[in-house]
Amino acid sequence: MNRFILSALALALALCFAPAACAQNGSAPASGPAPVAFAMGFVDMEKLIREHPATKSKTEGFQREFETRMEDLRNQVSTMNSLGETLEILEQGSLEHLNQLKRIKKLEATLELEKEIIRIEFQLKVVSALQDVYGRCKAVVKQVAEKRGFRAIAMISESKVQGRTRSEVVGDILTRPFIYADESLDITDDVLAILKGK
Repeated sequence: MNRFILSALALALALCFAPAACAQNGSAPASGPAPVAFAMGFVDMEKLIREHPATKSKTEGFQREFETRMEDLRNQVSTMNSLGETLEILEQGSLEHLNQLKRIKKLEATLELEKEIIRIEFQLKVVSALQDVYGRCKAVVKQVAEKRGFRAIAMISESKVQGRTRSEVVGDILTRPFIYADESLDITDDVLAILKGK
């Protein structure tokens, strides 16, 4: 008798969950359309941006420009320091002393402003370059994905988790939703080969 009851319960459970089982196997459940199956690939966008040929050339160009402008700034600081030395030999409170002091203060303010402008311009150029490189990477990712038959590409990251505090480390971890991807689904090297013209 117990056996009969258990068999009946098992049959009832199987019938209750039959639609869900069909849906999971790709067959359409009685009440809706069939789910669309698709293949997903993965790409390490950090690696693509870091190794893109334009990233290196643009970064080196910005660095050279930045260094040139900073060298000019250092020369102006040296000039200002020389003016400060001449200030000591002038009579304190004299018209010449006050004019020299005014010139030094004005030069100090100008140099500080120039330094800030250089910093901001450098950051804006870096941001613009990254946006450009990302756009180029994205176009090639699409090309490779279509060739491989992938309907979607997700980002993965192989870089070390960063952060100085617990919340920063957790935040960095949570921005990496894919912990593992099979190597056969990773198109990073294929994309890099096209970007580098190999």
